[in-house]
Amino acid sequence: MLVDDLAVGYVQTGLAEASIRTLGISPNPATDQLRITGLGAGFPATVKVFSSTGRLERMANLVNGTLSVEDLPAGAYILQVDQAGQRYQAPLMIAR
Repeated sequence: MLVDDLAVGYVQTGLAEASIRTLGISPNPATDQLRITGLGAGFPATVKVFSSTGRLERMANLVNGTLSVEDLPAGAYILQVDQAGQRYQAPLMIAR
């Protein structure tokens, strides 16, 4: 089964308000470029890609909403995005 788009949500709670944000990841499986949408504008984001064994395979600052994955081998990964004190995690497949 192939999933073209994946949305990951989280709930942020505080004394004053609660908000729900959604992070879009596409395509999934990816072949060369991964698009990440739904991040807060004006806040730097750090992206990490971990192998299925937990090894850090890639770490980058997200500049324009895209991450190059063309040099990663095909397989299952975990994508982690940290931004403004929030952490998003989602499964990621790389296909060749």
